[in-house]
Amino acid sequence: MAFDLGITHLILEMDSLLVVHMLQSKKGVDGLAWILFSDILHLLSMFSEYCVQHIFREGNFVADYMAAIGQNFSHGITMFPEPPNGIDSILHRDALGTLFPRS
Repeated sequence: MAFDLGITHLILEMDSLLVVHMLQSKKGVDGLAWILFSDILHLLSMFSEYCVQHIFREGNFVADYMAAIGQNFSHGITMFPEPPNGIDSILHRDALGTLFPRS
């Protein structure tokens, strides 16, 4: 989706340090997980530049919120033409530097 929107430089943040290290080193994956891993690397290669970096779970609140919303949908990909309800306020609080402590 980001590529289709004309985005050429991507920052991918995730709270799994292990996956960040595997994507940065492009190794450490075998078996069936390699299929998913190679697909991710292929998608990342479509961008002129990309950066994969670790972020603590508290800084990944939007992803947690979206994952919770996703539990209400059937399997597959759901595209949102506009941010779902609640995302705007989370992004606004994030831009202000609001901390989201672990619950």
